[in-house]
Amino acid sequence: MCNRPRGSGQNLWCQSEGLFTRNFTRDQKTQSYTLSDSGCCWGSNVNGKTNWTMHTEVDLGLRVSPGPPTQNTPPVTATVPTLRVPQNCFSSLPLLAYDPDGDDVRCHFPVNVTHRNITLDRVQCTLHATGLLVVGVHLFEILLQDHPAVDVNMTGYKSNYTRKALNESSVNNPTPTPFSRVPLQFAVEIQPTLPNCLPGYIRPQFLTPTPSHGDVHHAAVGHLYQLDARVKTSHAKIFDFQVSGPPNMTKKIQDEGFGVTRLFLGWTPQESHLKQNIPICFTAETNESQSEMRCVVVAVAKGLALTGEANVSCTANRITIVMEDAGDFMVFKNEINSFDAVNATITRHNRINIVFSCRYPKTVSFSNYYQIHSSNYMFTQSNFGSFGYTFEVFRDSKFSQKVDPSAYPVKAKLMDKLYMGIQAQSDLPKVQLLVESCKATPDDSASSSVFYDLIKDGCLKDETVKVYPGNLTQFYFEVQAFKFTGSYDQVYLTCTVILCELGNPNSRCAQGCLNKGLQRRRRELPNGETDRHYITQGPFLVVREAQPGADQKTGAVEETGAGEKTRAAPVVDAEAPYFLRSDMGTIVFAGLFIMTLMLLGVVVVYLLKKRGAEERKALIAFD
Repeated sequence: MCNRPRGSGQNLWCQSEGLFTRNFTRDQKTQSYTLSDSGCCWGSNVNGKTNWTMHTEVDLGLRVSPGPPTQNTPPVTATVPTLRVPQNCFSSLPLLAYDPDGDDVRCHFPVNVTHRNITLDRVQCTLHATGLLVVGVHLFEILLQDHPAVDVNMTGYKSNYTRKALNESSVNNPTPTPFSRVPLQFAVEIQPTLPNCLPGYIRPQFLTPTPSHGDVHHAAVGHLYQLDARVKTSHAKIFDFQVSGPPNMTKKIQDEGFGVTRLFLGWTPQESHLKQNIPICFTAETNESQSEMRCVVVAVAKGLALTGEANVSCTANRITIVMEDAGDFMVFKNEINSFDAVNATITRHNRINIVFSCRYPKTVSFSNYYQIHSSNYMFTQSNFGSFGYTFEVFRDSKFSQKVDPSAYPVKAKLMDKLYMGIQAQSDLPKVQLLVESCKATPDDSASSSVFYDLIKDGCLKDETVKVYPGNLTQFYFEVQAFKFTGSYDQVYLTCTVILCELGNPNSRCAQGCLNKGLQRRRRELPNGETDRHYITQGPFLVVREAQPGADQKTGAVEETGAGEKTRAAPVVDAEAPYFLRSDMGTIVFAGLFIMTLMLLGVVVVYLLKKRGAEERKALIAFD
């Protein structure tokens, strides 16, 4: 795959892949296999290097315990052909370091190799900047080594041996021999500084449903695998995506407007890819910069059942599901939901959730991810200098204890109170903060077509929003938790904020709430306020709790592969007090229905007794 960076005089960079096969037998007198390669040439770089050399080593022994006997699989890694980072925006660079066997992977620089103002996190396999790097191309050589998480017994040529797990609690223990050593060499071009490093401004920022870095996807031989990514930037044009992956991948780019661009990658694995783990890396490209690099690993299996997919056919009276392959267990799960207002955008009422499942023998693994919490935003503007905002979630209405970043996504039940605060920081002594709008979306895209206004034009739009007093650069508020109707479980909150010169009667801050009948006054002093900036908080995850007695054998039927059947209890997504408060109409209806049944029973009993008396009277008259 080739890439030509934009600009005159720049060379065409190409990334190619070679494949060769070596066969080994158990009677060969070798325990490991080493492969070396070298060549010329590196392009012009600040390290002054021209030639390159790589070494790799693989253990040929068989892992016999714990677990079933299996051959070791080395770590999987890759990068895109060209990595570009502005000098003032380089803070960290996560690399792909995935081990299919679940072993611990450690990354190392070669012996006696150091980089000025760069450190390497060996566990996370991430480069960190400790200072500014010189503008130009920097070369990096990384060695990935996989170590067992527990001691593993091996068998090799006429001998048995053990690969030891890492024991990092003792500094005196020598580093044990790894299963394999895999080299990774790449270049990073440090470019001139940018006026703003905030993702989504000049540097592209990935949005949902872009996979997270290091995600593991599944594909089946002969079936199309698709990767979907979205990215936005408000002050630059995305002209392409750089992709590193298997041959014969298809790439489609779609402009969605509002600075959002979408990438669709397609690839159909062949028989030669069976049981392989294929890395795919990609970046979004602009003339000025490049997005962060995201990499995923695609594990190729024989059939669709191993990928978690199936052929589903839905008709008015029947649902048919066709699966392939077999294994230890496979579970198909679904749920029935009820809403009180099907056309509403959000809901604070509780919904009834009946879960059912069909369980079949199959071995399946599942994974999920959440985005890393970010609350600090920095901006620069000529008349205001550098200024910033923090957007935090707090534990209570005192706004003194922040929710720890490790607790994200923030979990909440419907109608729980959420406490949030926005704080402006500026070197200027007399400034004022205005939170002009806040809207909720089901993903981290402020331009989402599904949204709900909490604050608009400086006016409160949701009746549960309560603003707490603070100083001129603080905005504390609470709102009752809600969720979007439909299959959305996450809520993001995006607010537009403005910083104004205190006491300026023509600034946007001085105007406050602008109702529909009011017009925004023309600003006579354009330097009296900053531009509008977007800050985002979330995700908030709506959780559901089972009511007492949920373990009773009521609800829907679950059928196992052995023919056994169980029942899943109906589940509601809030505690009983909330349910009673929000669904009183339903309870009143249920009470009236029960009373009607009781009255009907009394009438039936009366009629039966009357009929019996009349029959006895007729018999007496007959006698």
